[in-house]
Amino acid sequence: MIKILIVEDEYEFIEDIGERFKEGYEVDVARDASEAKGYIEKNKYGVVLLDIMFPTGDSISGPPERAGVEILKMIREKSSETKVVVLTGVVSGKTISSIKEYHPEELINKPIDGNELYDLMIGLAKGDS
Repeated sequence: MIKILIVEDEYEFIEDIGERFKEGYEVDVARDASEAKGYIEKNKYGVVLLDIMFPTGDSISGPPERAGVEILKMIREKSSETKVVVLTGVVSGKTISSIKEYHPEELINKPIDGNELYDLMIGLAKGDS
């Protein structure tokens, strides 16, 4: 079974995308950096959906986008095989450069259609993209 981690703090978005993965996938959801770090340390994921701006929790200090970049770095240090889709709203050029250093498979601006995102993630999970 393919494991997926969703790192996102918007409840409605989590509900929408999580509903799409009911069968055939094991999905974990982290709503802040502390939860994300805990999941990443304990599990290996096929695909991670990472909102770059979310609460830092207790484990990372600094602006919200710093949390996302630190989590992306942690994912890459643990496994170069994990496929990462980064979601972003409005962030600085410096943050975009930092994100690209860790080579996510996709860097997508919000908002995005849930069906399109689901199809993308399934393709990555199955190795189609």
